[in-house]
Amino acid sequence: MNAPRLRPWTIALLIAVSHSLLAANSALPRSTPEAQGVSSADIRACIEAADQQVNTPGSYMLSAIVQKVTGQTVLDYLRPRLFEPLGIENPEWGSSPQGVTFGGWGLKIRTEDIAKFGQLYLQQGKWHGKQLVPAAWVEQATAKQVSNGSDPTKDWDQGYGFQFWRCRHHAYRGDGANGQFCIVLPEQDAVIAITADTRDMQAELNVVWDKLLPALHAKRLPANKPKQARLQQTLANLRVRPPTVPAP
Repeated sequence: MNAPRLRPWTIALLIAVSHSLLAANSALPRSTPEAQGVSSADIRACIEAADQQVNTPGSYMLSAIVQKVTGQTVLDYLRPRLFEPLGIENPEWGSSPQGVTFGGWGLKIRTEDIAKFGQLYLQQGKWHGKQLVPAAWVEQATAKQVSNGSDPTKDWDQGYGFQFWRCRHHAYRGDGANGQFCIVLPEQDAVIAITADTRDMQAELNVVWDKLLPALHAKRLPANKPKQARLQQTLANLRVRPPTVPAP
């Protein structure tokens, strides 16, 4: 007796269902199924779970499709088309044992690079007069494509686009692990980039809405040189403390 076939998947469906689902992600083998002890039944269960909810393995599958079609990893494909035009230097992106860029996780860039990516989308895909990403795609990708809840107080219940979350205040964002955010606010003509290490990502976004959003104004604020100098000095003195290793 033949096993039941899964319904056909399209690239659009993969894009619309590509954010983290722990159950599906944990079932996805990181190398060969045999090396990881993952049975074909486990793989089918993973895909069937992904067929019902948004998930990171979908992004990995998209990365594999790009590599199959172009002969380049997603990282190499994007270097001249996205990273270099934006001035993003030395991006790092992990890959599977099969050499496929992860796609849905593992990209390492600087906070200012995250801001550049958000600014690109705020400008409808245009950068220094050149259209890097089609404006029609930006509009479609950042619009609500699937529903993911109905709680108006939660930023994870505002809908999901193509690789973007919708959030409150008519904004949208890209999420990274443990509090990495690229938040685009079209109505305020603003981008907020955050790198952090927290488990309570909703509390982090609440700070944005409670503190930063009210401070954004339609008109330019008058110059305040003393406070500007103080801000520059504070930023110049910021340091990341290296982790301490206890003495043996």
